[in-house]
Amino acid sequence: MNRHHTLPSENDLTAAGVVLANAIGNTIILIDRRPLVGQCLLASLRTADKISTFELYPSLDQWKSEVSRLAACLVVFCLPGHQAADADLAAISHDLAELGAWNETIPTMVMSDSESPETIVKILQLGVKGYIPTTSSLDVAVQALHLVRAGGVYVPAACMLNALANASAKPQPVRTDDEAFSPRQMSVARALRKGTPNKIIAYELNMCESTVKVHVRNIMKKLKAKNRTEVAYLTNKYFTNE
Repeated sequence: MNRHHTLPSENDLTAAGVVLANAIGNTIILIDRRPLVGQCLLASLRTADKISTFELYPSLDQWKSEVSRLAACLVVFCLPGHQAADADLAAISHDLAELGAWNETIPTMVMSDSESPETIVKILQLGVKGYIPTTSSLDVAVQALHLVRAGGVYVPAACMLNALANASAKPQPVRTDDEAFSPRQMSVARALRKGTPNKIIAYELNMCESTVKVHVRNIMKKLKAKNRTEVAYLTNKYFTNE
């Protein structure tokens, strides 16, 4: 018995391409290590937003191990607690760097219980495109997701107004000699924030690799940083205009 295989028509291929394009343009990834909270958020967003597709993962590594990661148009990191600890910010910074190295075109957002202007500013300085406090309504959260997915930036206006008010009211801290960096150390720190290896830093700054290592050690010592990822996070205050 002969079996005849029919090749897909041009219309079939076009339709398949449209389906794939829609999946790529509509899938939003939620990263939340809390199963119960994450599942509740996932169910709520799926109910409120029929346009987007939502998927939940406990970590960035878990998501990256799945084939579905290719369809992501936005990644939302969910932070627990009303006050984001330095460890949480360092973890987010690490995940953002890892995601950027893998695919720098995917925008990111953070959802958190904290409404602290200081926390919001610190997180925005990491390069995320939006911050959603969990005090927001579900409708506002959905619209914020759509805005960032379309290429915009979202921050809660009330929180930012408070941040501006606090900034104008507080005196600027004076940098002590122990915290100050030499121009060369600033150049090395700037390169570390980009994830540049020591060998490339040495080439770009026209210095020996051993000299770069000395600068890196001194920078880590002044910042009390344990690794290069912490250096990238802790030097945010020195590069606020970049």
